Amino acid sequence: MKPNSGISSNKVVFLILAGGGDEHFADEHTQKQTWANKNELDNDTEVFWLRGGNMTETSIQGTTLTVPCENHLLLEKTILGLKWLLQHSDFAYLVRTNVSTYFSPKLLLKKISKIQDKDFFAGYKECTGIQRKPSDEMSFASGAGIILPRYTAMKLSTLDRKSTRLNSSHANISYAVFCLK
Repeated sequence: MKPNSGISSNKVVFLILAGGGDEHFADEHTQKQTWANKNELDNDTEVFWLRGGNMTETSIQGTTLTVPCENHLLLEKTILGLKWLLQHSDFAYLVRTNVSTYFSPKLLLKKISKIQDKDFFAGYKECTGIQRKPSDEMSFASGAGIILPRYTAMKLSTLDRKSTRLNSSHANISYAVFCLK
């Protein structure tokens, strides 16, 4: 399936950033036992846990999507995950989140179904904490839950994933800067 900007379904995909270490695996296990359990999700919902790995191409094993990059490069990992999903899923909306975040899928899907705009970027609002002057402060959507329609996910997937400027700054701020253009 080729990426397209048209929304061909009401499918929502949760793309959950997962790292290594016992804490991340424990959080993932808890998500799978609670809100991300197949019994809690409807047929138009998919969940993928996104990891980085020392490899040359993206692989999928069950619900774990592993992309060729280091785990700590969150922006690069997200972009590679988006590119894979755009080729392999007909989702209408994507929720990019973390292993430590919990949702009420039914409530979220009810809210998402009311969205009409195809070009937006939404999430819990945070602000940069350290600034030299008030004009340095910047608002951004927290990685705890960023909602993107397919069209915006396609735009975000075009970011230069190797950009030193973007990978050296906070990934969530990088998304916001790009989406404000």
